Amino acid sequence: MARNDTSFLGRVLTAGMSRLQYGLEDARDAAQNMLDSIRSGKEQINNYTAVIGTLGPLVGLVGTVFGMIKAFQSLATGGPPNPARLSEGVAAALSITFLGIAVSVPVIFFNAFFRNPITKVSMDTGHIADDLLTQMYHNSKKAGPAPSPAATAGPTAPPPPPGRGTVTSPPPA
Repeated sequence: MARNDTSFLGRVLTAGMSRLQYGLEDARDAAQNMLDSIRSGKEQINNYTAVIGTLGPLVGLVGTVFGMIKAFQSLATGGPPNPARLSEGVAAALSITFLGIAVSVPVIFFNAFFRNPITKVSMDTGHIADDLLTQMYHNSKKAGPAPSPAATAGPTAPPPPPGRGTVTSPPPA
């Protein structure tokens, strides 16, 4: 059943059960390796949200620098400052900064939102898989039904054939 199940637990159990014949520790190691592999794949996908969340403020910073350059260029004309051109530069700086923050805040939230379940599901799956592998291992080592007394007496030597130096006693009367 585990081999046909593509769930997190099914994949971990399949890896562990395939090594159970070599001992419980080997099965646990195989299950843990599969668990680490699956968790790593999920975390790699979630790490993209962390990258986007980190880049959002950097985009905002670039926008701030661009807007400030634009504002200072309006002051560099040499004449009296033009408030309209100055406000265009400040508006550009604030708009791009706002965009960077607006992208970053929800993405950072979702990164944490998805990271915590990945950790919890991984831990729960590891515990369940370890318990099931331990039970399977110990159940496979339990003795079967008690053998019958005739089977435990062991083989008996066959009687020697008559003749050839053996003395046979007369049959009882």
